[in-house]
Order: sequence, then structure tokens, then C-alpha cells
Amino acid sequence: MSTSTSSFGALESSGSRKRVQFDPTINLGHILTFVGFMLAGFGAWGNIDKRLTLTEVQSVAVVERTADQDKRMNEALRELKADVKDVQRAVNDINRTLASEKK
Repeated sequence: MSTSTSSFGALESSGSRKRVQFDPTINLGHILTFVGFMLAGFGAWGNIDKRLTLTEVQSVAVVERTADQDKRMNEALRELKADVKDVQRAVNDINRTLASEKK
């Protein structure tokens, strides 16, 4: 058994390390990959666009519903105020009647 200071004997024997080389050729695999990325990008954009449109429509519906509820609440509040005033008038009339009877 030989013991060496490095366990990378094969690399040491080959000399220098190889550098990454750029191959400028374009083949069918490159074209198909590019087309696949483009289709995936357009598909994702279309999906996001549909979701955004749906969210905007729902937002408009919520705003309209809230405005309608505000109108109904204001109307109910006016009716309640009118009813309270009627009850207050009736109580005041009863108080005046009782006061006039005591005299």
C-alpha cells in the first residue's frame, strides 16, 4: 500500500486542469430548449394575467357590494333615528299629560 499526500492521484498525473471551453454551435436541442422556455414564459404570463383580471373583477364587485351595504345601513340608521324621535315625542306627551293631571 502506498500512501500519498493527496488522494487525487489521477488529477496529478494528468498535469494541468482543463478549462471550460465554449462551443459556439447551435443545434436542435438548443432551439427546442429556447422555444420551451418561451412557451413556458408566455404560459406563465397568461396565467398571471387571468388571475389578475379575476382579482380586479372581484375587487370591483366587493366595492359595489360595500357601497350598497353602506346605503342600506344609512337608510336603516335614518329610520332608527326617526323611530327614536317618535318614541321621545310620545314619552314627552305622556309626561305632559301626567303633569297636567297632577295639577
